[in-house]
Amino acid sequence: MDQIFFAEQKAVPHVAHISGDLRRPIAVRAMGDAAEPNFTASDVHEEQQMLPDQSMLRDALDRGEIGRGGDVLLGFDELPPDEIIANLLKKNEEQRYFGARELMRRFPDMKEPIIDGLLRREEVMNLVAAPKTGKSWLVMQLAFSLAAGCEWQGRGCAKSRVLLIDNELHKETLGCRLAKVARAMGISPDDEILDNLTVFPQRGGKKDLRELKEKMTEFKEREFDVIVIDALYKALPPDVDENSNGQITAIYNLLDGYAQTSKAAFVLVHHTSKGGQANKSVTDVGSGAGAQSRSPDAHLTLRPHEEDGVVSVYCCVRSFPPVAPFCLRKDENNLWVLAPEFAPDDLEGKVKSGQSELAKKRKLTMEDVAETIHEYLDELKPPLPKTRLVEKMREISGASKSKVESAISLLVDNEILEERSGDPAKRQQAMKCYHFGKASPHYVPPKSLKATEPEKRKASPEKKTCKTRRKKTEDAQAF
Repeated sequence: MDQIFFAEQKAVPHVAHISGDLRRPIAVRAMGDAAEPNFTASDVHEEQQMLPDQSMLRDALDRGEIGRGGDVLLGFDELPPDEIIANLLKKNEEQRYFGARELMRRFPDMKEPIIDGLLRREEVMNLVAAPKTGKSWLVMQLAFSLAAGCEWQGRGCAKSRVLLIDNELHKETLGCRLAKVARAMGISPDDEILDNLTVFPQRGGKKDLRELKEKMTEFKEREFDVIVIDALYKALPPDVDENSNGQITAIYNLLDGYAQTSKAAFVLVHHTSKGGQANKSVTDVGSGAGAQSRSPDAHLTLRPHEEDGVVSVYCCVRSFPPVAPFCLRKDENNLWVLAPEFAPDDLEGKVKSGQSELAKKRKLTMEDVAETIHEYLDELKPPLPKTRLVEKMREISGASKSKVESAISLLVDNEILEERSGDPAKRQQAMKCYHFGKASPHYVPPKSLKATEPEKRKASPEKKTCKTRRKKTEDAQAF
C-alpha cells in the first residue's frame, strides 16, 4: 500500500500515481477522488499525462501546491493532477528571467545523456559526411542502438523511443536496409527492441520542417526520446537558402523549440561541401552557412581516411568534455565499427608536413618559382604576353604575383626567357611578350628589318620627287 503524507492537514481531493525518478518527464495517471489514503496503485485510471521536469516539481512541492508520498502525487488545490501539471508547465513557459540564485537552485543538474559524451535530452546533433559515404547506414545503427539501449561506437546509449524520418529512400530500399542492419546487429524480426523504433518515410511527401510539429500529431500515442531526420537539406522549407546564416539560424531555433516541447533529442544528417575536406576545420566541413555547425549542441563529421573504406570522425560538443577523434571502418556485415589501428589525422589529401597549403606556398623562394617556370616552359609554348605568363605560373606554383614577376626577371637575366615588344602589325608595340631565350634549344632570333632607315629614305620615290620639284622651283625663281 502506498503511504501518503499530509501537509498542514490539507484535504487531498485528488491523487495520482507516478513512475520514474523525476529526473525526466514521467507518466502520471489520475487516480480519482480519495477522501482517505486507503487505496493502492491498482486504482489507477488509464489516461496518462506528462509531468514537468524535476526542478518544477521541487518548486511546486516547496510552495505546497503538490505533495508526495512514495510514488503518489497529491494535488492540494482541489484540482486534478493533470490540471496542476498543466498550470506548472504554463508558469514555466511564461517565466523567462531568473535570478542567479533561483536559476542555480532550480536547475542544479545537467539534462540526462542520451549518447554518453555526445548528446543529451533536448539537444540537437549534426552528423555530417560526403554523399554516398554510408552515413545513413551509420544512423540506422545508431537508431537500433538507442532502441535497444546498447553501445554505439563504444558509447553507451540510453534506451529510447526513436522516430526515424527518412526523406531520401523509397520504402522498399529503407525496409531492406533496416532489415540488413538489424540482422547484422543480431536483432530478430520479433524482437521487442523494434517496438521502440518508428519509421516515417517521407520521400515524395511533404518534408518541410515547419510542418514537423503538425506531423508529430500523427504519433499522439507515442512520445519519442530521439528524432532523427535524414537528410536535413531535403527538409528545409523551399524559401530557405542553405547558404544564409540568418535563415539557417532560424531553422535551428525552430528545431530547438521542437526539442523543448517534445523533450526529445534531434539528430540531423547533413552533407559536406564540395571539394577536399582534409585541410578544413571540423566546423567548416558541412555544406552551406556556417550557422549549421555553430547552432547545434554536437557536430560530428566523417572525413575520408587515406586508407580505403575508413573514415575519421571528429566531434565538437557543447555540454560534454572534448571528444578525441577516432576512426571507423566497415566490417564484413557492412556495419561501421571502431578502427583503433588507424590514425584519425591521416586524412585523404591532407598536407603531411602539418602546415597549411597557404603556408607552404609562402615559403617558396624566387629560385623555386623560376625553376618551376623553367620546367613548364615547353608546356606553356612561348611566346606569351607577360600578363598571361604571370597568370599561368601563379596557378601552377601558387606563388604571389610579385614573386612570379621576380622569377621571370631572373630567367631573362639567365637568357632562359627573352623579353620583346609585341607585334607592331597588330598594334601591340606597348605589350611585353616573353619568348624562349638564347639559352633555350627552342630559341628563335627576332626577324631582322628588310631595309635600314637611310636605304628607305634613298629609295623613297615620294621624297625624291619632292626634292626635284623644290630644286626646279628655286632655279626658276633665280633665273
